[in-house]
Amino acid sequence: MELMKENLRLRKELEEAKKRNVYDENANFLNEKPIDSFLYSIAMSYGATNPRDRYIDFVKELTEQENCIIIGRCANYIYRDDKDCVSVYLHADREIRCERLQKRDQISEKEALKTIQEVDEKRAAFQEQCTSTRWGDGNEYDLCINTGIIGIEYAVEMILEYIRFENIF
Repeated sequence: MELMKENLRLRKELEEAKKRNVYDENANFLNEKPIDSFLYSIAMSYGATNPRDRYIDFVKELTEQENCIIIGRCANYIYRDDKDCVSVYLHADREIRCERLQKRDQISEKEALKTIQEVDEKRAAFQEQCTSTRWGDGNEYDLCINTGIIGIEYAVEMILEYIRFENIF
């Protein structure tokens, strides 16, 4: 169910970006893909606008009308000064993540480990390039939860309790 919500939200962002004719300039951010650093440095030396700034404006405009959940895409950085937002980092040991991915996607252990490695590397590079912060650094989030220890369901309860405690919604 939650995965469906995540995919629907991403599709909504992608559709909105295409409708506003800003998908091409935000594609790397929407897909959490690092920008080619050589081409980026050439463009920036000629006074080009930082693509990160355009993306941040786009995401804020897209989300200012409704409550939402943004998974990844440097949302912890984008909303770091917003008192009405909670940034959460969910993590678990590689073995537990592998088991969950195998079960969810019906894939082999080897495929799951490869996927985890690729996604982690991509997210780390993306976060570093866009924000100069380290992906997974607990200091960059309001709440960090090890779902390998407490499970997904209890993590959801903890997040909701934190939101209630902080009187965010």
